[in-house]
Amino acid sequence: MDVAERSSRSSAVADISPDGDVVLIVGPEKIRLRVYSQILRCASRVFSTMFEPCWNTDQDHSKALPREILLPEDDGRAFSIICCVIHHRNDLVPAASTMSAKGILQIAIVTDKYDLHIALKYASGLWLRPEVDFLSLKAAGYFIATAFLFNDADLFAKVALYLTISFKETYLALLDNDLLSQFIPWKVIYILEERRNQMRAEIGQLIIRGMNGRCDCGWGEESSEKYEKLNRKYGPLKMIEVPISHIIEKIKTITSHTQRYYIEQNINQWCENHKPIDANSLDRQLKTLKDKMRICLSCIRTSGTTTLCNLHSAAAAPSAAGGG
Repeated sequence: MDVAERSSRSSAVADISPDGDVVLIVGPEKIRLRVYSQILRCASRVFSTMFEPCWNTDQDHSKALPREILLPEDDGRAFSIICCVIHHRNDLVPAASTMSAKGILQIAIVTDKYDLHIALKYASGLWLRPEVDFLSLKAAGYFIATAFLFNDADLFAKVALYLTISFKETYLALLDNDLLSQFIPWKVIYILEERRNQMRAEIGQLIIRGMNGRCDCGWGEESSEKYEKLNRKYGPLKMIEVPISHIIEKIKTITSHTQRYYIEQNINQWCENHKPIDANSLDRQLKTLKDKMRICLSCIRTSGTTTLCNLHSAAAAPSAAGGG
């Protein structure tokens, strides 16, 4: 961060504050943002420290002669949005629905660098509500990096689960992206792959239980045949060729068809061990499974590949002791 020499050459300035005493010159595009130094100092301890030496000297600065500050490494668009928010220029802040996943990540990067989390607490709450079910792999990567930088545990877990069940591709592709590779820890990639493999194993067990549904009462004949077909099509080796969400939808379809079959056939007698699983029961099982696969942001932030946060270390302790 350097103080630029004033130039007689005219340049377009985004007057976020028309009578501001500072002009930020941001990014390689040299976007010029006129703002108040005092607002920046109140919003950011980094700016408070940065400005203090200058403001305690006799160097000239005022709305008539605003001081220019070079920030060549930062994203100009992101900095502009942040300055609009903290200067209460909501008329200049774009709607969250119009902002790209990459653009929101750029805001998160600047926020983290200049310690602006508190100042942007409520604005970030609007930005961090993506329609997760429609994200591409890259966009999901942008949002998981954003959640990491904003320390948003709920968004992190939500996007991580989406990545776990919705893609068959390797997560290493996220690290091929120059921007994402700077902010997604290796531990995230490791645990995402671990959770996906665990999820596949659990789904495989669910299919096997469905295959073994036959008994003398005969209620499971219909669904067992469908589960056997599903197992032949998506055995352990073939399961890696499709997203887990695809197989989950197939299982839901079996449950729905079987339930409809029993209604149509007026079958309402079955043994206690083989009462048909309705859609609500399956949803509860899947929710329990998804909760089990939840990735904790605090665990990610701990050092070590397999180290857990204090909460999950305490939860795992009894089972570890029993296993010994």
